[in-house]
Amino acid sequence: MAAIIRTVLLLGLILSVGCGGSSNPQQPPAASTTGSWSFVGVSLAFHTTFSATANMQQQGSDISGTVILSGPPCTQNLTLNGTISGSMVRLQLRDGAEIVMNMTTTVTPDGSSISGTYNTPTASCMNGDVGNFTGRRDQVR
Repeated sequence: MAAIIRTVLLLGLILSVGCGGSSNPQQPPAASTTGSWSFVGVSLAFHTTFSATANMQQQGSDISGTVILSGPPCTQNLTLNGTISGSMVRLQLRDGAEIVMNMTTTVTPDGSSISGTYNTPTASCMNGDVGNFTGRRDQVR
């Protein structure tokens, strides 16, 4: 009889542990990046600064939009595509088919600011530049 009780208790313990929460905690919902943004970047390769304005639209985890750069010598009007997962945002800027910039960023939970690093392909017009940037969503008035 004692063996049966121990078996039932052991089975109950195994089932309660096995039915616990997921070993992969759910990621918090992504902040929205939709809106107008203003950015400032610092080139570590060329020791210069640049600014940019962007209009981004987000649908689920996909981000798209347009960017106007001020400061880099080779391009100004770009398209933007990327993804968001939690607070991690990955963006790619293109001038036509040419990849101009890859950005790895973090957005604040309220979606009001973003910061990160960027790099450019060596074959691009920005010739292997790397740097940091920050951005702030423009306030709606």
